[in-house]
Amino acid sequence: MTTIKNRKESDTMYCSVCGAEIEKEANFCGGCGASLTQEEAKDIQDSNAQQEQQAQQRIPMSSAQRENSEFTGKMKLISKQFFHFTSQTFKAPFSVSRQINDRDFTSGIIANVLLAFFISFIFYLMMRDMSSGFVDVPFFSTVFQPFFYILIFLTVFIAVNFGIAKMMKVDVTFRGVIAKFGSLNAISVSFFFLSSLFGLLSLNTFSTFLFFIGLSLFGISTVVLLFTLNAEKSTNEGLDVFYGLFISNLTMAVIYFLVWMSIFERIVDEVRNVPFGMF
Repeated sequence: MTTIKNRKESDTMYCSVCGAEIEKEANFCGGCGASLTQEEAKDIQDSNAQQEQQAQQRIPMSSAQRENSEFTGKMKLISKQFFHFTSQTFKAPFSVSRQINDRDFTSGIIANVLLAFFISFIFYLMMRDMSSGFVDVPFFSTVFQPFFYILIFLTVFIAVNFGIAKMMKVDVTFRGVIAKFGSLNAISVSFFFLSSLFGLLSLNTFSTFLFFIGLSLFGISTVVLLFTLNAEKSTNEGLDVFYGLFISNLTMAVIYFLVWMSIFERIVDEVRNVPFGMF
């Protein structure tokens, strides 16, 4: 007996003889007259419904797999870009930072975030080593809190230098300043990473040595940033880099003073509340 078949891609059935479209409830093909018994029609309808159900179940799985694949691809691309970003900076920090712009914003953010984290983490390792296990050093208060404070400091520093760059008549965006500062900090991040690694291995001498090298390089980066921005000037107008550096250091010194005064006052208040204290 001639049978009728259906396609996976559609709810409509098709004749296996002439290929004409057939209604699901039809007993005969309207094109060639081929017959279709009720049992065959039921089998085809059940098969069609099963295929629909399987297709609907596959859609969310395929979508999830596609999203995971896209996310993995993006992470690989970002990692590759950051590795290239760091390796190029090692070759010629000042020259490369001049070429860095908004397109390197993500890599700059990563470098600055890693800088803040590693500095906090190294202090945690130092405090843990100094306590010799007699005092439980809390991870959150000695890592995450300083981490956020350092991030705030870096953000303020970048904002100050961005404002000075505008006074110097430098055509640069805030994202661009973040990227440039991140490129200059990439070398410091590498030394802080090695310092953290040696600290975890309890090689404290090497860890401390690398930590101070990283701090020194970070201090150089804070100075070089303005010179990098000044190198992009296309006019002789605007604030001179010498005065820009003076304003930057003065502004950050005032911020340091206000922060440390706030911390000192809080410590004094805590001491005053201690029974039989000095005050």
